Amino acid sequence: MSETQWRLRDVDNRGPDGEPYEITGAPDELIAYLDGPVRSDLTGFKAEEHLKDLIAAYNRADIATARNVGPQLSIYTEEVTSA
Repeated sequence: MSETQWRLRDVDNRGPDGEPYEITGAPDELIAYLDGPVRSDLTGFKAEEHLKDLIAAYNRADIATARNVGPQLSIYTEEVTSA
């Protein structure tokens, strides 16, 4: 049985070698990252609204909305399947 997971790629936050930060997990497990480091980097009302919409999409496991809203915050989401 396989479990669907998402890979979140944050191109505004970089690793030690300059690569975009990536984290993989179930959609609801990734919300802590959105609500922590991503929220602390936000500026402006529009960004707050986009983040609210993105977190709601992750809560619903709505990848289509996550893919639509996320890039406005430099967050890219893809679905991955683990065995």
